[in-house]
Amino acid sequence: MSTGAWSPVSLAVVSAGVGHPHPTRLLADWVAEAVCRSLAAGGARAEVEVLELHRPTADLARHTA
Repeated sequence: MSTGAWSPVSLAVVSAGVGHPHPTRLLADWVAEAVCRSLAAGGARAEVEVLELHRPTADLARHTA
């Protein structure tokens, strides 16, 4: 089977940092870019979805404290 027939890889990037400029988001973006480059080198592609948890996490912490 040729690589052109492959379905795209789904990649979920989760970031929950509360600092600014969100070091975990910067790291998550760096890792996602590296994964996409690696997949592209093999003829595949990724669909990336970023999940930002810092807002709900902060709200949850305030309401449970």
